[in-house]
Amino acid sequence: MAFDRNTNYNTSLPLCFFTTNAANTSSVLDTDGDELRTGVPYYAVSAIRGGGGGGLAIGHSKEEACPEIVVQRGSDLDRGIPVIFSNADGQNGAVVQLSSDINIEFEPIRTKLCLTSVVWKLDNYDVSTGKWWVTTDGVKGEPGATTLNNWFKIEKMD
Repeated sequence: MAFDRNTNYNTSLPLCFFTTNAANTSSVLDTDGDELRTGVPYYAVSAIRGGGGGGLAIGHSKEEACPEIVVQRGSDLDRGIPVIFSNADGQNGAVVQLSSDINIEFEPIRTKLCLTSVVWKLDNYDVSTGKWWVTTDGVKGEPGATTLNNWFKIEKMD
């Protein structure tokens, strides 16, 4: 997954995932090589151009309309809906670090079927597949036992 800063113009950018090491921490970088920052909208797009998928967006499961689920668009040309990262203290402009706890939310949109938050969470465990769904209606901030399913980490893959 690569992160392309949300801009009002369409440009061709290399789609890759970068990190930088400094003092035992690794900053997550966007496709321009800039550090990912909390509170800033980014498109989460496939790191493999032509890999058969676009950006992330809000979708619906076949079983239930709400909560909405996080889906990947089918076309590389569809960048989806921008996502915004936040950390535990809610400070905007902080650098997103690799392996740090973050909330992820879609940039608010006007047309939504469900009256839920756009914050991501793990929900609806599927026993048959042994997998969780990433849905909306999570809680932003408020770290604790009741919000564990609302926290995500960006990890480096070898």
